[in-house]
This record gives sequence, structure tokens and C-alpha cells, in this order.
Amino acid sequence: VHILIISSWRSGSSFLGSIFNNHPEVFYTFEPGHPIWMKLLYERAELLYYPVRDLIHSLFKCDVSPLYSYLPRGGKQLSEFSFFAESRALCMHPTCLSSNTSASYNRLHCLHACRGKPLITIEETFRDPRAVSSSRKHVNLKIDDEIVCRDPLGNGKQNNKKPNITEVMGKICKSQVAMHKVGRDAKYFSPENYMLVRHEDLALDPLPNVNKLYSFSGLGMTPEIKHWVYNVTHKDSSSEPGGFRSYSRQSIKVTQNWKRKLKFKIIKEIQEVCREAMELFGK
Repeated sequence: VHILIISSWRSGSSFLGSIFNNHPEVFYTFEPGHPIWMKLLYERAELLYYPVRDLIHSLFKCDVSPLYSYLPRGGKQLSEFSFFAESRALCMHPTCLSSNTSASYNRLHCLHACRGKPLITIEETFRDPRAVSSSRKHVNLKIDDEIVCRDPLGNGKQNNKKPNITEVMGKICKSQVAMHKVGRDAKYFSPENYMLVRHEDLALDPLPNVNKLYSFSGLGMTPEIKHWVYNVTHKDSSSEPGGFRSYSRQSIKVTQNWKRKLKFKIIKEIQEVCREAMELFGK
């Protein structure tokens, strides 16, 4: 089964991905489309859909060759992508033939693992946009925000105006609503091939929701994963580096942090531009 996780920045997709990444039967790659955004910095988001679509299509056929076009700084190995180490499968033998980070990707192993499994299932994760707004303040998403807010009818050139959080969240919420409607449309996907996951549900009641995710994906729970899920949702990582991929937190606290950190004016603005998404997915 091929699984595609659709989300936005700071919406819990790293945690959701790690749930699959830690399963021994899953070959997981972290944000394969992000290198395209970083390579084509001055394009509009609407135009980046197409190379991202083509790349994902190739990856689902176990063809990683298109990734070489987006290697950073003229790199030659897939291990040079900044998020390479986030994939358990890519870092283990026989994919990684040694512990050397410059080891190339073992395409034959991927081909063997994926052959004969054409079914695609899609999981979309949604997080309270107020919480997303609060979380985004702690990471540098300047380039991504400029791409998201670039005029879809423009020529791709940058302007001097810095996108504000309300503008960014308005476009993100609109896109999430559109993706959800497509996912629910029987013309495109049967009901058993699409699942909506709310980050708040996953954070507040993790184990039952992880079981649902695995059941939807045809995977079984293991004692090791149960132990990992408990630890990762109860550990306070406030004393640890809080980089882009940090998700070891006390989950209940994380879901409510935005109430303390966001100004009331910003909360009201986000609730207005994300009204449809919040009504559709639940507040």
C-alpha cells in the first residue's frame, strides 16, 4: 500500500510521519516535495504543484532518479538532502550500505519492497490554525511563506512586502478545505482510501488513534511502538533543542499553548480567515 500524508507546516505531520517511520514494515521518506520548493524559490505555489506531483508519482513507482535534479549545492548523493536522516528505512542496511552519510540510495531494495503494490491511500492531517500560527513563530518559514502568498497571476518575482501570519494562514486553510473536499469526492477516491486526522485528537488520545491509523493502512501494532507512542507524547522536551522536527512533548500542553502565546487580535483574524476550515474540521 502506498500512503501519502498531506498537511501544512507545523500541523503535526512530522509526528504523524514518525508513527509510520517507526513501523518496521514501512518504507518512509520525509517531505520528498520540499527540495523542489527550495530549488525553485521564485516560482508560485500553483506552479510547483506539477513537479511535486510528478516526483511523488515517480517515488510511488520506486524511481528516485528525479530527486537528483533537486540536490542542494550541486550534490551527487541523495544522502545530501537535509532530511535524509529522518527516514529509518533510508538509514538502515541494506538501503544504507554503511553508516557513512554519503552512501548512495539502494534503489533495488526499494523496488523489491514496492513492486506489485499500486494502491494509494491518502491521509490528511489538520491542526487548529490558531495553534499552527503560534507554532510557526518558532521556526524560519520566510521562504515558504513568500511562495505560498505569491500572486498566482504574477510572474514569480518577489516583492518587498513580507507576508503576515493572517495572510499565510488564510491561504493554508483554503487549501486544506479544497484538499479535503477532493479526498471525500467519490469521483477521485473511494471512502476507504482517504482518512482525515486531527492533530489534537492524535495528541490528546494517541494510542487509540495510532491504532486507527495502522488499521486504515493495513499495519499491525507492536509492543515497541506502543512504548514509543507513550514516551513521545508524555516527554517534556522544553530543555531539548526545539528544531523543525521536534515532536517529543507533553501533548496536552502543546495543544493549548496558542492560548497563552497569541495576541487576541491575531486569534480573531485567524478565526475569521479560517472560519470554513474550523467549521469543517472542528474547533
